[in-house]
Amino acid sequence: MSTLNQSIEPYYMQFLRCAKYSHVFEYENRSYHPITLPTCDHTMCKQYIGKIRDERKCPQDQVSFGIDHRPIDQLPTNYPLLIILYDPSKLPKDHKERYGQCPSYMKLDDETKTCFISADKTLGDISMAIKPIINTKECESVISRSMIRKIFSLLNSQYVEREGRSKFLKAMRSLAEHICIDIMLGHQNPQQ
Repeated sequence: MSTLNQSIEPYYMQFLRCAKYSHVFEYENRSYHPITLPTCDHTMCKQYIGKIRDERKCPQDQVSFGIDHRPIDQLPTNYPLLIILYDPSKLPKDHKERYGQCPSYMKLDDETKTCFISADKTLGDISMAIKPIINTKECESVISRSMIRKIFSLLNSQYVEREGRSKFLKAMRSLAEHICIDIMLGHQNPQQ
């Protein structure tokens, strides 16, 4: 068997790896937790963000990511990505356990925390819904690469801060528009 065929990974795996170190995000190893940067929404492992925390701009696109020298443990872990990689029953369900070290979360008033929890649950539900689809061989014939990019763009939202929640809503709208277009095209061309 060709080693080339053995090394081919599904397209979506690029979104479940640290942008710098290229390892798959992990729950058991806190250094490999996915952390989504504020402003640019790139997701990297906690270990790499710890190394770039003195930088002012994201190494991916040179956008200022505004960590402001907070301890790295205070940025929230991106649990919707971990849901794709792990059995959700093995991940913490309680939001205080998940986000208790995140000052932005702890400062939210009750109404805003409710909105945050709703967004988190929505992203978790999306992760659960796409998990069985993307783990099949037929994935790319069912879901286009642009759709996969839009889904992961949504899952890579840093929605604990106000600006991030606004971007989350825009990403959700963009995904919904893309789904509607795909449905309309499917009805126009039923052979696809």
